[in-house]
Amino acid sequence: YAFSKASNLIRLQISNNIETIGLWSFNACTKITQLNIPDNVKVISTDCFHDCSGIETLQIGKGVKSIGGNAFVACNKLKKVIYDNESTAIASCGFTSCLNWKEIEINSESKTFKVIDNILYSYDLSKIIKIPTGYEGDFNVRDSVTTIGNWAFYGCTKLTSLKSVGNITNIGVGAFNACRTLENVGNLSNIKRIEGDAFHNCPKLNNVIIGENAALIGGNAFIECYELKTVTIDSPTILKNITTNSASGSLVRYANNI
Repeated sequence: YAFSKASNLIRLQISNNIETIGLWSFNACTKITQLNIPDNVKVISTDCFHDCSGIETLQIGKGVKSIGGNAFVACNKLKKVIYDNESTAIASCGFTSCLNWKEIEINSESKTFKVIDNILYSYDLSKIIKIPTGYEGDFNVRDSVTTIGNWAFYGCTKLTSLKSVGNITNIGVGAFNACRTLENVGNLSNIKRIEGDAFHNCPKLNNVIIGENAALIGGNAFIECYELKTVTIDSPTILKNITTNSASGSLVRYANNI
């Protein structure tokens, strides 16, 4: 809470001996417009830039290894993130309600990531790492993608559907959590694992098809999916574990047809 609600703070320069930015440090510092997290910073803690609604450009340096939940929540004017980093720290639930964030830029010499159409992928394009939370409309999954990373689409409240998902084998923790307008995810014919909270709070999701290779549906994976209409399950492993008390139970809790 060191600078919490310092509403007249307009410029922030973080010195080169700072390694951790603590909880709620700059909460509601609404007049900061540009934020540069230097290379020496390792930890951006939970809620530390909560409601810094003036930030338009955010640069995250090479040293950051952790971005806490809601670190940048309600940074409503954030448009661009420059991620000069080789860790997956950006793949967190730290960007809630950043509805105008649509651009992401990385070091052009990175051998860890690639950015195509402002989507952050692993270098080999097999994994989606992070989608800016301002993404709108349908999303066509590239043929090379087999994994949706943890929290990849978290808080993309204008995402409406996924297409071409047949090659996806793994969906990470919280990957589509709080995608409140997501209606359709297609036929997950080759899916093996759907981790916990993957589709938590997707109230418009209406149809789910689980292929025969599925071995795991994590806890609360489909909780609060109130408009589920039809669930199709071809996996014998999942069918054995469908009970109201199991991790898979939330998949069928709201469905009209199974």
